[in-house]
Amino acid sequence: MLIEIVKGNVHIDGKRIFSALKDNIAEFYGEYGLSLSDVHLIEYGDKYLVVSCDHRMAQQVRSAVAYTDRIGDANILLRVSSVSGTIRRLRMRME
Repeated sequence: MLIEIVKGNVHIDGKRIFSALKDNIAEFYGEYGLSLSDVHLIEYGDKYLVVSCDHRMAQQVRSAVAYTDRIGDANILLRVSSVSGTIRRLRMRME
């Protein structure tokens, strides 16, 4: 899953964004939902995150991305840009 960082008023490390995403998954779907989603950070840059998750929980992860709007005191806007079955195909779409 390619997550685009659309708007942020300060630079935030991708690992902090991913941590906030995992917190949102746990908040909305519980620890069991978090473990079922099997979400992992693959790579990140200044304007994107590449996240892998279980395909059966992709819709729940997408909804958690939509609800991630604050990290600490900073406002942020995230958008799922693309979803693919393989990391290779996702990287091809990034280019």
